[in-house]
Amino acid sequence: MIALLFGLLAGPMQTGGAMPGSLPGYRVSIVIPSGRCRVLLNGRPVAMTRLPDEAKAWAKTQPEIHVLPSPKAGYRCVDRVLRVLRDASVTKLGFIGNEEAPPRR
Repeated sequence: MIALLFGLLAGPMQTGGAMPGSLPGYRVSIVIPSGRCRVLLNGRPVAMTRLPDEAKAWAKTQPEIHVLPSPKAGYRCVDRVLRVLRDASVTKLGFIGNEEAPPRR
């Protein structure tokens, strides 16, 4: 897996009970699967209509945001997620690639 992380801090990934953005240094994983425009936040489905509210909360604590778009996710859906993050002034953003390693010769 190729990781392109911009301005991210190293640290353990938080999991479990707390809402994303509630702890300083929290990492939020945003998976954008193929098909209709939807997102998974730390593995949980979240309606696109709730994403702006979640992002505004993250802007206060500035967690690491890891965006993992499926190779077949629609461009418009990925763009919509990025616009929400930009509009919320999220600054610690990285893309996690899911490309497979090239075959060995």
